[in-house]
Amino acid sequence: MHFETIHTETREGFEIRLSIAPEDIHPRDCFEETPEDMAEMLEKIDRGFYSWFVAKVSAHRAGVELGADYLGGNLYENPKDFIKEDGYFEDMAENAISEARATIEKFNQEVTA
Repeated sequence: MHFETIHTETREGFEIRLSIAPEDIHPRDCFEETPEDMAEMLEKIDRGFYSWFVAKVSAHRAGVELGADYLGGNLYENPKDFIKEDGYFEDMAENAISEARATIEKFNQEVTA
């Protein structure tokens, strides 16, 4: 799966990246839509009106990825709306930072052992 970074910001000393990749799971397997609504949604995805993707939020320091969180099955008109809506981005950034801190702590313990 190839991810494309669409947003970066700095938090708590980490570079936070939002990257997206096309979702492999068919939308039909994720939504409880009627066949008519599903047809309309699929057409909008095919025509590029909606983006259907997997989101990856990662925490980096010195260009090294130290933590990441993933969420599939995202449907937005603009993938950057993922940052503003639903709170997923905020939660995922916190998870990525927590994992990054744990990675740094583990590395420091192994280096000093």
